[in-house]
Amino acid sequence: MIYKLFAFYGIENAQEQVYMLHFLLIAIEIIIILLIIKSFGRIRE
Repeated sequence: MIYKLFAFYGIENAQEQVYMLHFLLIAIEIIIILLIIKSFGRIRE
């Protein structure tokens, strides 16, 4: 499904799709890690 979205935006090369997918996953991981750190910060205070 994500690959269809990439194709919609004109990214049809498989290598470029995987490259973009990695950036998307890294961004999601960073957001989750920051939210976990923020939630533990509330416990300490």
